[in-house]
Amino acid sequence: MNIYYVMVLIWSAFYFVMSLTSELPWATCDNEWNTPMCVTEATHNSTTMNLTIDSTVEFWRYRTLQMSDGMESPGSIVKELAICSLFVWIVLYLCVCRGIRITGKIMYVTSLFPYVILTILLVRGVTLDGATDGIRFYLEPNFSYLKNYQVWIDAGTQILFSLGLTFGAMPMIGSYNKEHNNFYRDCFFIAGINSLTSIYGGLAVFSILGFMAKTQGLPISAVADAGPGLAFITYPKAVTQMPVAPFWSSLFFLMLFVVGFGTEVVGIETLITPIVDLYPKRLRTMKGKMLSLRRVLCRVVSARLCLPYKGRDIRVQPCGLLRR
Repeated sequence: MNIYYVMVLIWSAFYFVMSLTSELPWATCDNEWNTPMCVTEATHNSTTMNLTIDSTVEFWRYRTLQMSDGMESPGSIVKELAICSLFVWIVLYLCVCRGIRITGKIMYVTSLFPYVILTILLVRGVTLDGATDGIRFYLEPNFSYLKNYQVWIDAGTQILFSLGLTFGAMPMIGSYNKEHNNFYRDCFFIAGINSLTSIYGGLAVFSILGFMAKTQGLPISAVADAGPGLAFITYPKAVTQMPVAPFWSSLFFLMLFVVGFGTEVVGIETLITPIVDLYPKRLRTMKGKMLSLRRVLCRVVSARLCLPYKGRDIRVQPCGLLRR
């Protein structure tokens, strides 16, 4: 998970940098990566919609991912994404190299700062024309879906993953608590904050999707997407129709980066903690260039880019369970 989830951070960092312009690059079809089939919202023609590709989609496919024709043509390393990967892993290493004490302090920033940005986006979203329709679509339940077992499977998968139970994050963090810590209270508090945050974030997203649907004259269900498509296609397309689009785009991708960064930091600690638990004395007394287990991990997962980096060796701190 540490290897694949970091791609969200890399894409977010790339989109953030690309947003720092006077005009968003995916808002036009005048770029070198665009094809003759490229269209923008201003030039879109419903009679030829099956023969065209939106400029936001082309930016995602041909600029960001630089997709090849198929498995038989793997292509080459995308230089910009490789640089973003190097940057992300260096920052991750600097955040986890001193152990859980420093990581815990960093989590205050990665946990609280996204709420500030989310609130700004929500305030802006509800002032847009069509935001009410988007929020109504988001909050009105469709009970017919409850008869579909796949909905319950998806819901269970999402809540277990978002709570960090399925990859051991919460047990790892809990192992650093004091022996008589009230973990019942913590469990209910974390579960409640997790669900309320999802609802709060949905208000911000669907208010802007409602604006996008109103602008295009489409039902909201037609513009809503899931997975990477929502964050890197639908939302970027929506902000192009807003005043001062680069500002709102950079703000959104900064929030996405910080949220993903906090998750990745916890993911790294989840992998490191049990290893340190097994060999605490050996890992604390190792000498040489590869003294830090955290550096080894960051090097291994970023080695696919052949971009190693150097730094000072820092000892690994043992887990809270062994300290007790």
